[in-house]
Amino acid sequence: ALPLALGVALFIRAGLIRGTHRRLLEPGYPRPECWDESSEQRSDQAQSAAWGHVWDPNTRDPVAKRMARWGGVYWPAVTLIYILISFLSESWEVTWIIWPVAALAWVALVGLARVRHNRRSESETA
Repeated sequence: ALPLALGVALFIRAGLIRGTHRRLLEPGYPRPECWDESSEQRSDQAQSAAWGHVWDPNTRDPVAKRMARWGGVYWPAVTLIYILISFLSESWEVTWIIWPVAALAWVALVGLARVRHNRRSESETA
């Protein structure tokens, strides 16, 4: 349990630092004079390609907007299921498997939503 708690703490800390950096580097905040805009755009494009901006509520990507809404229901539901099963079965050493299974299911759902959107887009343009 301690390695898991340590890992979660490190992920949370890294996310907070990253979020702070992204906020401070937004237009309107003081920026270093040597900042390279093209590298920022490449970074955002690479991030978009890798993750599809699923977590960004300000994106223009309709699939990402839909999945952000669904994620607001999906992950709390997974958490509730995990807690209920773990408390009722008292098998904490086994029920952790819910998390990787839920993550794989989420990735599959995002992929299916993207395929479905692409098929609709292709049929509308044809």
